[in-house]
Amino acid sequence: MRIAVVLPRGGNLDRSRINSMEAVALTLNRWSRFKADLRFICEAGAETPVEAERTLTVAAGLGKAAHEAAIVAQLRVFQPDLIEYHQQLGCAAEIARRLPGRPQVLYRHTRIKPPSNPLDRWRYSRRLKVFERLIFVSRAAREEFLADYPSFDGRAVVVCNPIDVETWYGDPAHKEKLILFAGRAMQEKGLDALCLALAETLDKAPEWRAALMLGDWDRHQAWAEPHLAALARFGDRIEVVRSASPEVVRAAARRAAIAVVP
Repeated sequence: MRIAVVLPRGGNLDRSRINSMEAVALTLNRWSRFKADLRFICEAGAETPVEAERTLTVAAGLGKAAHEAAIVAQLRVFQPDLIEYHQQLGCAAEIARRLPGRPQVLYRHTRIKPPSNPLDRWRYSRRLKVFERLIFVSRAAREEFLADYPSFDGRAVVVCNPIDVETWYGDPAHKEKLILFAGRAMQEKGLDALCLALAETLDKAPEWRAALMLGDWDRHQAWAEPHLAALARFGDRIEVVRSASPEVVRAAARRAAIAVVP
């Protein structure tokens, strides 16, 4: 079976800058029995590409319409039996409509916007109907979606995010008294609550330290900095890494005794 995995616009599967959605797509398909006939489709430009021999690229920096046309062209050459789109509903729906006659699924990593009016509901429902399956990362995410779009109950399924635990595992005998947080530097990830909790915890446990691996720093710096400032008094007991590479995050996870999940 020939499978195409279409990644979100802007991604290029660069090993040094893999984002969480790309990591899920890569891990999910790493042990597929169809791996030999699987192709990732993303933008060109990766300095250290992952799965280069199984990647088809389109030019980086194209406008929305041109990007969609380039993806469609690659898919028509590859002729997949199944297409798996990640995240971007609008772009994926436009591409899927131009390639009928095969199963197409949407893997959604975050919530689909609730409709604010009847026109919104019609527009989003029209896009969603293109896909044979709508994949959500948890039962809670699926239930949240169905509360807004109950007519899609038969298409909505759950596939939990895969984790290659071997790359994260550290010897328990060599764990440090370190609390690790890895996530985007934004309110939705709970960074504000974490900073308050860390201040209280580190005051009570002076032998412990913390490491914060913060993604998308440039976008969220203005919001995040005041919360981090409350931890400045702990000096080198707090390690803050902004826009850390995946390998830096994994290295910290291997040595941390506690990991805080966003």
